[in-house]
Amino acid sequence: MRDWAVTDVLLSIFRRLDHADVLMSADRVCRAWRRAAVDEPSLWRRITMRWHERFADIDRFAMAAAAVSRSAGQCEAFCGDYFFDDGFLGYLYLQAPCLKSLRLIY
Repeated sequence: MRDWAVTDVLLSIFRRLDHADVLMSADRVCRAWRRAAVDEPSLWRRITMRWHERFADIDRFAMAAAAVSRSAGQCEAFCGDYFFDDGFLGYLYLQAPCLKSLRLIY
């Protein structure tokens, strides 16, 4: 039987983090963290991804696409610093039909 209290607490914590941080490490801690980080589209309804120097060697566009994918079509808001290009905008258009707010910083 699944312990929803644990998931609810983890989601509450993850919502206070930058989504890039959740993508980079939360799903690698344990099964409960992975389940909360990957299998809960509600966590990814409002995506905020800030640029950090540690992302210099990472495909930021793939990371942003992974975040949108985890929303399972429920993404309502996306805010990203340098996490987009024309290809990503097309992907966002197709994968986020509920999008109401888009804030891109370049």
